[in-house]
Amino acid sequence: MCGNMAWYNEFVGATKPLVPKKNQQTRPRWSTPAVEVLKLNVDGAFLHNNTNGGIGDILRNSSGQAIAAFAHHLTNVTSSKQIELEAIRTGLQWIHKLG
Repeated sequence: MCGNMAWYNEFVGATKPLVPKKNQQTRPRWSTPAVEVLKLNVDGAFLHNNTNGGIGDILRNSSGQAIAAFAHHLTNVTSSKQIELEAIRTGLQWIHKLG
């Protein structure tokens, strides 16, 4: 039971909102697009030791609501730049198909 409590305490500490220092400016991590505009956010990650990775894209409206999203597993990934570019390319093809 002690191990579970340690895990829980670590989780709680990691998920607490960060409070900025008094004179530290904060900037939003994500902003909504203009009215009647959709925003595509993409991300990619991979494991250096076995060249497996994945990409994920989400399309949001001006209210921040998710319109559509997807995630894919990829193989033969050799760099973070490659996987990020693949996420962008796949996302643009995807929204083109959505119309």
